[in-house]
Amino acid sequence: MANPHVDVVIPTGLGLFRNMLVARAGDVCIAVRGGSGTLSEVAFAWQINKPVASLSSTGGWATELAGSRLDHRREGEEVTDLPDVEAAKLWITEVLRL
Repeated sequence: MANPHVDVVIPTGLGLFRNMLVARAGDVCIAVRGGSGTLSEVAFAWQINKPVASLSSTGGWATELAGSRLDHRREGEEVTDLPDVEAAKLWITEVLRL
């Protein structure tokens, strides 16, 4: 059963393995709060070169990752720190050139 806040459900039956599909399915990745599942989705998105940001005011891994470099794969890039939803909307518009 999907989270009630989910707009698009991608049923996989894959358990934790779905995290790569979640990272792959989106155009961007924004961490909101989150535990280990969010952390793995962010790591997958980073590795497949998706734009990655974090809503840092929400706590959890979102706060921990904001402004950090995950590893050497993306020289000079960091997880973009988004302080609020308005900043997230602007970031998405800029990144996707909408």
